[in-house]
Amino acid sequence: MNGFSSTPVVLDFDRLATCSTFDLSGGQNFFLPRYSGGGQWWGFGVAGIRTKQLFCRGNSPHPNPPPEYRGREWNGNPMVRHSASNPVRTRDPKRAFTLVELLVVIGIIALLIAILMPALSRARSQANALVCMSNLRSIGQAFVDYSSENNGYICPSFNMAPPTGPTNYTAIGPTQAMDGWPAILDRDGICISNAPDHGTNSVYYCPETYDIYGMQAGQTGTSTGKPRGYIEWPMSFDGSNGGGDSDGQIPVTIPSLGFNKIIRCAYWVNAYNPIGPVTTLPDLNLTDVYYTNSAEWGPDINGAFTRPHKTSFALHSARLVVVADGVYMGRQSVTQLGQTNSRIAYRHRGSAGPNTACNVGFADGHVETLGGTDFPQSKSASNPNAATQNLSGPTVYDNPESIFF
Repeated sequence: MNGFSSTPVVLDFDRLATCSTFDLSGGQNFFLPRYSGGGQWWGFGVAGIRTKQLFCRGNSPHPNPPPEYRGREWNGNPMVRHSASNPVRTRDPKRAFTLVELLVVIGIIALLIAILMPALSRARSQANALVCMSNLRSIGQAFVDYSSENNGYICPSFNMAPPTGPTNYTAIGPTQAMDGWPAILDRDGICISNAPDHGTNSVYYCPETYDIYGMQAGQTGTSTGKPRGYIEWPMSFDGSNGGGDSDGQIPVTIPSLGFNKIIRCAYWVNAYNPIGPVTTLPDLNLTDVYYTNSAEWGPDINGAFTRPHKTSFALHSARLVVVADGVYMGRQSVTQLGQTNSRIAYRHRGSAGPNTACNVGFADGHVETLGGTDFPQSKSASNPNAATQNLSGPTVYDNPESIFF
């Protein structure tokens, strides 16, 4: 009978536990169980069927074990002979996780994620802040190098086309496209952006920048997100609001001047940038007092046009702000967190939490992180603390003493 006995046998439950089926179509005997008392299960031969395995277990050797049956292997599990000298040996079967155990494990994993995610987010923010500071050091050094190569003149924030008439107040259309300081430094090989047009992997782009064109509507308004965005150089104003920085901005190239790429920039420069028509002409001696300016605007009340600044104008290079997280330039009177139309971006984690600090590059090349109320502001009726801010700490003025004394 293919090695099986048709007399009753005791089967080992645990040794057969992993077997799935027996194919008995060839006439092999299998044993359907019957309980006989004393903790024993007996089986009787059946042949010619295909059945799920039925298995038997005994708590102790039967006092009168059946004749031997020949051993077989099924899926690597031996079916061994049982006798008085070879009693049934049992072990606890391997068991799977219960639902409760799985839920406990999932809960522990979720707890670990909740603990680790803020730490990982903070570590990433700190790493991005360091990249930003490195960018600003490179840009600050580029301004120094530009001055060294240009007889001490500072790179302008942008150049308007040379005046062709008595006035030069607007910048509309391709003939009045403005190059922009990143485009100038890139074109002259001083601080090159290796990113393609509109690219973000460059020295001019902070890793914490929002994907927002910060000045597309002309001003940042009350949005805290727009200053954390970017603008692109070279650019032209679209003329939608009279020809000035309240107009929408259009990125352009100026091949005739060697500006053949669009540079996405997420940094603000400390510049005087008069542009657009004015109702009251300023006195440039009183207004053109920051690190740099937009060249060729005018005339002012005295008939003067803006000209590039020289490094000799800066009396406190270690305190004079050059570049910072932000967009475009100007608006020095509203540089602190939450102020309307501010162009300074508080992208980084400060003592008050996320998005409460900005990185700032100074005229001597060093970089600091300033909190939301630490950034200096220009003199205005709405800022009674301007003198304290600019005379004792970071300043937006190239000669703050001339402003407040």
